[in-house]
Amino acid sequence: MLMAHWKGIITIGALAAALMCGCAPAEEAAPTAAVTPEPTVEETSAVTPEPVDETPAPAEEDWTPTQQSVWTLGYDPLETSTAPACAEPIFYDFYGMVAIAPAEGGLTWQTQTMTYSLATVGPNAYSGEGETVVEGHTLTIDVTFTSATTLLVTFTLTEDANPDCQHIYEYDGEFSW
Repeated sequence: MLMAHWKGIITIGALAAALMCGCAPAEEAAPTAAVTPEPTVEETSAVTPEPVDETPAPAEEDWTPTQQSVWTLGYDPLETSTAPACAEPIFYDFYGMVAIAPAEGGLTWQTQTMTYSLATVGPNAYSGEGETVVEGHTLTIDVTFTSATTLLVTFTLTEDANPDCQHIYEYDGEFSW
């Protein structure tokens, strides 16, 4: 009868413990199925690789002049710098007009006093070096065409006796004709 009263959900051990302490017996939890933890978002969502676009990227527009042209460099450099290895800065202006013409493997860069051969180093980018009117130095010219009518050019004068001594001048330029 006692068992019927407690609906058969207590054990004899629980009943004995309840009688000894004078308290009501605790109900024993009904057996349950094993608890399975809920999967997390990371576990349920499989990593799906992004589809690979195998379409070739459009080629960058080529702004290199296709015929001889004249460009005007700004009268003031955008930036100048002198390496710490130099005894003193050299103040030299590269502004003015320059003739640019296509050439095999690059282009020619002609000033009033010198002509340089510049090799293609990337899309719209050319580089070359040679003599300069600044005695005891080599001139490196790096040109990037930024549009069909604009360019950026960096001139680097490197001291022949001390290659760590470099004077750098950056100019912008515009197509003239």
